[in-house]
Amino acid sequence: MGVWSVLFMSAMPVFRLLVHCGIGAYLSSPQSNVMPAEARKHINKLVFVCFMPSLIFSNLAQTVTVEKMLDWWFMPINVLLCYMIGAGIGVCIFDHFKPPPHLRKLIIACCATGNSSNLPLVLVSAICVEAGSPFGRYDVCTANGIAYISYGLWMATVLTWTVVFNYLKPQPQPGYEEVDLHDATEEAPPREETPPARELNVYPGSQGIMPQVAGLQEAFTPPTAAAAIAIPIGAVPFFRHLLYGHQAPFRFLGDALVILGEAMIPCMNLLLGGNLSQAGFGASELALEVVISIMLTRLLLLPITGLIVVKLAFSMGLVPADPLFHFVLLLQFTMPTAINVGTMTQLFGVGQTECSIILFWCYTSSVVFLTLWTMIFLVLLI
Repeated sequence: MGVWSVLFMSAMPVFRLLVHCGIGAYLSSPQSNVMPAEARKHINKLVFVCFMPSLIFSNLAQTVTVEKMLDWWFMPINVLLCYMIGAGIGVCIFDHFKPPPHLRKLIIACCATGNSSNLPLVLVSAICVEAGSPFGRYDVCTANGIAYISYGLWMATVLTWTVVFNYLKPQPQPGYEEVDLHDATEEAPPREETPPARELNVYPGSQGIMPQVAGLQEAFTPPTAAAAIAIPIGAVPFFRHLLYGHQAPFRFLGDALVILGEAMIPCMNLLLGGNLSQAGFGASELALEVVISIMLTRLLLLPITGLIVVKLAFSMGLVPADPLFHFVLLLQFTMPTAINVGTMTQLFGVGQTECSIILFWCYTSSVVFLTLWTMIFLVLLI
C-alpha cells in the first residue's frame, strides 16, 4: 500500500467527522436553531442511556468469549496506564507554568481523561469500511474493532465517573438539591462566563444545585452496565445463541439492539459539532502556553508514550498479534480530552470557560494530529 493510499485512508475518517460536526454546528446555530441547548441535552441523554449501551452490548455479546477475554486483558490496563501517565504530565504542567491554584484539578483532569467512546468508534468504523483496509473484511473488522473499544470503555467509564468526577467535585454544602447524574453525558459547557477565582474545591452557591455522589451508582452507568451484562452473555455460548445467529429464538431482540446502536455514532458527531460551536470563550485565567501544553500532551506526548507501551507489551507477549487490537490500543493514547470533563465543570459551575477553551483547541487540533497519527499507526502495523 502506497504512502498516498495510507494518507487518504487516514484522512477519510477525520473528514467524515468534520462533515458531521459541521452539520451539527449549523443545526445548533441561531440561524437554524434545530438543535438548541435543550434539544442537545435530551439527544445527549438518549445517546447515553440508549444508543451507546445498545452498541456496546450488541458488539460485545456477539464477539466476546472466555478465550478472547483472556487474550484482551491488557486493553483495560492500557486505558488505566493512559490515565495515569496523562495525570502525571498534568502535574508537571501545573508545577512548571504555575497557573492559578484553583485550576490545578482541571488541568490534571484534562490531561488524564481522553475521549474513549465516540471518537475511537468513528475512526475504527471508517477505516474498516475503506477499500483495501489492512484489517480485513468490513463486517469482521467493524465487529472486532467495536468490541475491542467497548471492552476498554468500561475501565474508562469507571475512571471518569468515579476518580475524575470525585476529584473535580466541590465539597458538599448543606441545602443543595440533588441532580440526576445520568444527565451528565457528553454535553459541552454552555455559553456562559466563569468568574475569576472560582475554585474547584469550593461550590459556588449561585448555581443552586449540588450533585451527590452515591458510590457505585455513578460508576454503574448505562454503558458500563451494558458491558457488564454483555460480557457474561457472550462468554456463555448458550446465552449468546439465544440472541444472535440465524436460529436464535430471540434474534429479534438482538437485531433491535443492533439497529439502535447504529444511531449512536452519527448522533454523537452531530452533538460534538453543536457543543463545540456553542462553547463559551469569556475571560479566562488560563494562559495560552498552558492550553497548548494540555493539547500537546493529549495529541503528541501521549501518542508517543503509547507507541512505547504497546511495543513493549507486544515484545513481552502481553497482547495478541492482531494488528487491529494494537491499533485500538494506540488510539486510546491519541484521543483529545473527553467532553465529559466539560460536562463536570458545567455540573459544578466551575472552570467552564477554561474547559471550553481547552476542548475547542484540542478538537480543532485533532483534525491534523489524528490524521498524522492514524497514518503513522497504519504504516507501522501493515
